[in-house]
Amino acid sequence: MDNYKIKVKDEAESKEAQELFAQLGYELDTFFGNYEPNTKWVLACKDGSMGCASDGMAKETLKELSLPQLRDLVVLKRNDVKDATHEHKQFPEFKYLHTGDNRYAWMVDSKTWEESDCDHAWHVAHTQPVQTATQDQGLISGAEALRALADGKSVEASTEFSPTVWEDAANYSANEFLAEETAETEDYCSMKLFFRLKPQTIKLDLEIPAPFKAKIGGRDDTSFILNVGRHQYLYQNEDDYTKARNALEAVFDAALGGYNS
Repeated sequence: MDNYKIKVKDEAESKEAQELFAQLGYELDTFFGNYEPNTKWVLACKDGSMGCASDGMAKETLKELSLPQLRDLVVLKRNDVKDATHEHKQFPEFKYLHTGDNRYAWMVDSKTWEESDCDHAWHVAHTQPVQTATQDQGLISGAEALRALADGKSVEASTEFSPTVWEDAANYSANEFLAEETAETEDYCSMKLFFRLKPQTIKLDLEIPAPFKAKIGGRDDTSFILNVGRHQYLYQNEDDYTKARNALEAVFDAALGGYNS
């Protein structure tokens, strides 16, 4: 343990600091007094003791922290991927923790936060705020999911490692359903599982080149035609047509394959 001190402006901040230090393993010691208006500090000592203190006890040998810095220490000690603040834009299974000027990457094998090798500019360009698995996805318990599967319903599962990627839950065992986590193997650690009934609707949010609608007798042989139901939409060049067609096909293929989100 290390020696720390944190300056507090009121009793509420003092209480929060003490609770945070307790999560780091420090314990209140009767040597320190209770909070009073002149006890402007909370001290934590390397022997594991902590408590309120006045200016005279806040020695220069103690490392001073701010409340946000103390909160960060607690998060790093907890080593929980759920504390991730950001994820990779292209590969959301890669999680990151942004705290002040510090950047940490989640290590899957060791299940710890480690300081990122990438600089600030890289994180700005390649990461985005994390999308949680619990947002508007109708999660159900493992027992409910197992029952639904037995009733012939389509059930999907995702993991804490890839919370935005859904797959057929039938690939998991009954024990994994009930434990709501994957089985640990020699190669992989266990991961938290989330379950939901397969959505019956698809939410579309696409960026595709704008077409123009075909008019009777109004198109020529140089146009590229995209058929959607009873309607035909035209593109002036093959590149725009291909982008639109591929984007729509990808959405429907993903829905049929059980990976839509």
